[in-house]
Amino acid sequence: MRVVVGIEGRLEVRDIPELAAPTGSQILVETVACGICGSDVHLMDHTEAYLGCARDSGSTAMIFDPARGVMLGHCFVFRVLEAGPDAVGFVPGDLGAGLGTVTGADGHTSVVGFSDTYPGGYAERILLSTPGLIAPLPEGMDPLHAVFVEPLIVGEMSVRTAAIPDGAPAVVLGTGQVGLGIVAALRRHGRGPVIAAEPTELRRAAALAVGADIVVDVHSRTWLDALAETGATQPPTVFDTTGIAGMLARLFTEVPRNSHIVEVSGQYDPDPIRTGLAVKKNLRLTFSASADLAALRTVLAALAAREVDVEPWITRRVGLDEVPAAFDDLRAPDKTIGIVVEPRK
Repeated sequence: MRVVVGIEGRLEVRDIPELAAPTGSQILVETVACGICGSDVHLMDHTEAYLGCARDSGSTAMIFDPARGVMLGHCFVFRVLEAGPDAVGFVPGDLGAGLGTVTGADGHTSVVGFSDTYPGGYAERILLSTPGLIAPLPEGMDPLHAVFVEPLIVGEMSVRTAAIPDGAPAVVLGTGQVGLGIVAALRRHGRGPVIAAEPTELRRAAALAVGADIVVDVHSRTWLDALAETGATQPPTVFDTTGIAGMLARLFTEVPRNSHIVEVSGQYDPDPIRTGLAVKKNLRLTFSASADLAALRTVLAALAAREVDVEPWITRRVGLDEVPAAFDDLRAPDKTIGIVVEPRK
């Protein structure tokens, strides 16, 4: 069975033994497709710093041995091949998506896509545990669209967590997949006006299509200029999805008093901030990285209803052998939004 492994900053396609039949509550699935997430690229570029954060978080579910390599891919769509005797929610033939985990005979749980033991979505087949944060696809839904479930869940949960007051402006910095997911969730929850700031024309156009009221080319003006034009009197909620070192410290200086900053990207390396400045400006800072079944079902319903049209987000479809080059393409955001891996391609 073929699988993509990330090791020492590079990607390689390997042949590994076939997976064993599912036991207990596990299901064996084939990967229909898997989206390449920006966090996968970030992990490959900053592996040791990522592992340091994972260890310090206290969770062992997303830790791997870098000498063995990590089997990447967590934004996957699957078709069930075989179900263990205690599996729930799925039968052979079902299509599904979500954020998968697998629990082995030793009781250890791994998040699929962040393991050196279990294949991720850049593999022909995967083992998953049930129940979990996975669900069947709604009838008639295009399976390829479900590769964007994860960034849409991030958007849904971030907007819920932000609890933006009626009529208060929202600013989204960066409109890659996660930023677009946030814009979509803001529209779903009736928040706005929504300002999206993004350096690339491709992603600015996508933000407009998803529902941003104003898009800002950061090369020619600032989101603060756009905010002033709205005439909003309430302080903004600013979602940072940029992943740029120093951005949080910069926002402490830029945002108006009483603003709410929602940090969605974060840095694996230390990223100093001036807490005294935040205190003097009465800023509120929230970090967002949660997910639940309610959010998964919400975004699946939105995709099935074409409430969010993600078809234009698919820049290219590739096979496993093309994944290393696809990672390089995602490092050039002016050319891509999403690249979909189809292991059988």
